[in-house]
Amino acid sequence: MPGLEGAWCAMPESNLISGTNLQPNGAWLQQVRPALPMMANSMSADSWIEEQQKLGDRTALFRRYAAGDHRANLTAEMRRSLRIADTTLSEMNDNYCGTVIETMLDRIILRTVEADRPEAMAWCEDVLEDNRIDALQVNVHGAALRDGNSYVLIDMTEDAYTGERRVRLTHEPAFDGRRGMCVMYDAMNATSPLLAVKIWQTTTEEYADTLRVNVYWPDRIEYWSAIRTAPLRLQSVAPWVDGQGRALGVPVVHFRNKTTGYSPFGMSEIEAVVPLQDALNRTLYSMIATAENTAFPIRALIGDQAPQGGLYPGMMLSFFAQDASGQPAIPKDESTIKWLQSIRLAQFEQGEIVPYLDQASWLKGEIYSVTNTPPEIDRSNLSGESLKQREVKLLGKVQRFEAHAGNCWEDVMEMAHRVQTAFGDAPPEYEELRAKWQDAQLRNNGQIIENSQKLYAAGLIDQRTALKEVAHIFGWTEREIESIMLATDQERGLAMDTRQAMRGPQAAANAFNPNVPDETQRRMSEANAESQPASA
Repeated sequence: MPGLEGAWCAMPESNLISGTNLQPNGAWLQQVRPALPMMANSMSADSWIEEQQKLGDRTALFRRYAAGDHRANLTAEMRRSLRIADTTLSEMNDNYCGTVIETMLDRIILRTVEADRPEAMAWCEDVLEDNRIDALQVNVHGAALRDGNSYVLIDMTEDAYTGERRVRLTHEPAFDGRRGMCVMYDAMNATSPLLAVKIWQTTTEEYADTLRVNVYWPDRIEYWSAIRTAPLRLQSVAPWVDGQGRALGVPVVHFRNKTTGYSPFGMSEIEAVVPLQDALNRTLYSMIATAENTAFPIRALIGDQAPQGGLYPGMMLSFFAQDASGQPAIPKDESTIKWLQSIRLAQFEQGEIVPYLDQASWLKGEIYSVTNTPPEIDRSNLSGESLKQREVKLLGKVQRFEAHAGNCWEDVMEMAHRVQTAFGDAPPEYEELRAKWQDAQLRNNGQIIENSQKLYAAGLIDQRTALKEVAHIFGWTEREIESIMLATDQERGLAMDTRQAMRGPQAAANAFNPNVPDETQRRMSEANAESQPASA
């Protein structure tokens, strides 16, 4: 299979190095214009570039806000007031963007992607395990919630030691205005991309700053590059077809958050939070400035000079008229008497920070409200039903996300099946794939296990269903469930054989045989009973 490595290598974000051919925002994507075709619906590539650049700039903004890098920076006066000597971090904020994302992300856990046949199910588990799905899904889902869009690239990789070829699933972050993955659709309501474009940059001693662009078509992969300020040129093309020459499809699956019918792209979970976060930060600055400058009492001595060290608790101040030798004396002139009478201690009114606290509390409540995020409260005083009611809206948006993301993971595994069929050992066939999610509700694991046991004991569910209900608690895979069932059946068979041996040959003859129909066994048991002599 050509092009598995080298130019078509999934580059981690740490390898994306800025170089001399970086362009100002708005002009960056123009460099990749030669690699883009005209759109089928007469929309020019230039229009698509403009749209993607705006989308990328917003993506970069959401990433900064999620990380706590907000637009409002501390001034020199603010840093001085807070006793901050350096400018390593020029931001001060009460960041709720990360909280909104992580609260939702913690409830989104993909258990597995099931196939309708055991052999295909085992293949699915192998692919997911090889690609460390536990960490991969966190990256993919977290990026989709934060950026609005996230991508998974499917290709084949070859083990350097064993030479074994395996399907590789790689998380590709969305384009952020300079680098990343972006897709092109031929209609606003399209669900499958026309093509995908990956943009990144590398720096080597041999080629200096190199812009790399991979264009993924349904039937081919184009590798473009440009060294320094040179124009982008097509370097090679690799076919992307199966053994019969049929196109495999674009090997990129698009994960979206908050999908709409009027755009093929998603929305960030913190899109409505950013302006509220800015207002909260400004309130925080004002509150701290008020507390620093006017929260403590400021006293003034009127009519005389205050001590050089200032006023402190327990200090005794003496004001009196003096004679020529400096000893206290009764004032004799009117001016001295008026001076002594004018001396007094005053205090400036303290600044109130309660209004700022109320405003900050209101803004935090708005952030929770517009994002359907349960506020952080003391849960010890709430009943289980109250907690469930507070999470209804959160669970609703989690379920909506899982409905779309589940289809995406099924598409990922379908493409993985095609890729392995074309370039590796043919995997087992299947008819249907289905993504399985862990229940997003906060539940007591002990109660789940107990309920599963009761349903199984009552005969309402079979053993496999009962084990699947608790599999996410113990981390059991489909293979482990099969092993548990097999071991249980063997133990039951051994116990039955032991009991039959202890009861004697006749009891063994009358014992239930799972390989013989019930009616046949009844007749055999009656015949055996009739052939035995009557008891003495």
